[in-house]
Amino acid sequence: MKKMKLAKTSIIFMFVLMVTVAFFGCSTSMEYINQGDVVEGKHYELVIDKIEVTDAVQFINPAEGNVFVAVKFHYKNITEESVEYKELPTITLASSENEKEYKINYDASNIYAIIEDVDYSIMTEPLEAEQTRMDAEVYEVSRADVEAGMLEVRIDNTKKAVKVELATGEEEQ
Repeated sequence: MKKMKLAKTSIIFMFVLMVTVAFFGCSTSMEYINQGDVVEGKHYELVIDKIEVTDAVQFINPAEGNVFVAVKFHYKNITEESVEYKELPTITLASSENEKEYKINYDASNIYAIIEDVDYSIMTEPLEAEQTRMDAEVYEVSRADVEAGMLEVRIDNTKKAVKVELATGEEEQ
């Protein structure tokens, strides 16, 4: 009797496990959007304005064999109240192949922000209702990873991403 009960419990557990894996396994895939598309979150609308692959940002150079991937984006508070900066959207540069996430190069990001007229001094301030804020980040990435074509800019806390594409002759010097 105990063996039969244990067998039934095991079968039910395996069924629940398979259904859970099937359900949540499907929900992890990214939806690829185009640069310029609007992504709506809980408090915001976000748009990736520009993605650039470059060998340098002014006088800041990446390590040998690496390049910079610079991303300019903006977001708008779509609520009727101010939103604290911790609730505002963020992005991540990652590999779609092996889930590797790349680190921000803060020196290059600061220079790129100046070039792109992004005011980093207000980033920790709340975003008032219906206001829009520009943002920018620069990541240092292996040139081989860029050329492999498996990079994506993910909009955090969503299932949306923009592919990083490098067309021949598009890379800046």
